[in-house]
Amino acid sequence: MSKVVVIPCSGMGKVYGLIAREAALKVVRELKKDEAETKCLAYLVTGDEEIKNYMQGKKCITIDGCPKMCAAKMLRKLGQKL
Repeated sequence: MSKVVVIPCSGMGKVYGLIAREAALKVVRELKKDEAETKCLAYLVTGDEEIKNYMQGKKCITIDGCPKMCAAKMLRKLGQKL
């Protein structure tokens, strides 16, 4: 079974971004380590072909730290289902 990909926002320098990243790491390292993994939002934003190809057909969850919802918007732009 394919793992669910958890994408946290990057929110650098923002407390909610830090909380989003910490929550994602808690999920993939402790709570659901056999069922979830995380990938870096920056690779998706910069158009990295390897990560874009990897993400095709994957189930995804985003954890956004603010109302701008950058992680969710980026994945939708790539055609991912959330």
